[in-house]
Amino acid sequence: MAKISIRHEHTQPEHTVREVLDRLTDELHQEYQITSVWHGNRIDFHRSGASGTLMLHPHRVDIEIRLNMMLSMFERKIRDVITDFCQKNLK
Repeated sequence: MAKISIRHEHTQPEHTVREVLDRLTDELHQEYQITSVWHGNRIDFHRSGASGTLMLHPHRVDIEIRLNMMLSMFERKIRDVITDFCQKNLK
């Protein structure tokens, strides 16, 4: 099982970050059939073979993803897509 940990610093207000994260979860749902639910400042998400959490902090987003053995071969691509999204949308 592979684990992806991403920590991304940002300077945007919480409401803006929530909108950006909603777009991210919508894209992940469209592209990878990932379902997600907000619980306060945390998003829990999952799909067959993958699950994780996204924690919203005042100036940081922490993303933890666990991939089963089958999806672990896509670890680098998944990490790159999420990191790229954060760099472009959460400055």
